[in-house]
Amino acid sequence: IYASKLLPWGTTLLGVECKKYTHPNKVSRPHIQKLLGVVEANRLSAGVVATSSYFTRDARQFAKQIEHRLLLNDIDSLRNWLDIIKNKN
Repeated sequence: IYASKLLPWGTTLLGVECKKYTHPNKVSRPHIQKLLGVVEANRLSAGVVATSSYFTRDARQFAKQIEHRLLLNDIDSLRNWLDIIKNKN
């Protein structure tokens, strides 16, 4: 998924990858690295991985090293987003 937003300083373009995994399966570092390759090759502002599960420790550590290029959102983050949206309406 590509998502863009016009901001006062320019347009931000995100690449979003969704992973539908069940517990105990976790998204691993190679998946994160693949998205980083897409972000770099397409000159995107950043990449986002959203999963219905969680990330391996190695994936989280890798993403932390490039925290402004990749954002990881696990099931807990997604639930928080939905709660925020639900409470705004």
